[in-house]
Amino acid sequence: MRKRWHYNGDVNLEYGGFWWREDGADDYVLAVRVTPCSDAGGPDNLFHVERGSIYLPQDAAGRATRLSVCGYIDPPDANPATARTLYVDAAIAYGGIERDTYRGETVVQVGAKLDDCAEVGGWQPTPDVILRGNASLRRYIKREFLD
Repeated sequence: MRKRWHYNGDVNLEYGGFWWREDGADDYVLAVRVTPCSDAGGPDNLFHVERGSIYLPQDAAGRATRLSVCGYIDPPDANPATARTLYVDAAIAYGGIERDTYRGETVVQVGAKLDDCAEVGGWQPTPDVILRGNASLRRYIKREFLD
């Protein structure tokens, strides 16, 4: 049985979001995060994709610290499935993603290159993958990163 990926983020992936799934360990989950380069002044059609894991400490102090970053208390006042989702959200907000050494980062461009941000110094990395202008970023991420 394949393990299910959970999504958290904007309905429109072009504004950012991440997927996570259990991997049989209690102290981490696997994750794929999409960050639009426009968040750092880059063009609207470049996206930074990170693949790795999110560390979930099991001690009470580490857990409470991560949950407090998002304004939650430990244990969260929710059913166990929702509590786990809240904990993963808090852990990524607190510590981010520990990137996979070999396949950790990919820059995806959707459509033609936009030059509007070059002169203002926005984040404009060189794309590793260029998709057609009408391609679905969500479909590409699911196909290439969510195994």
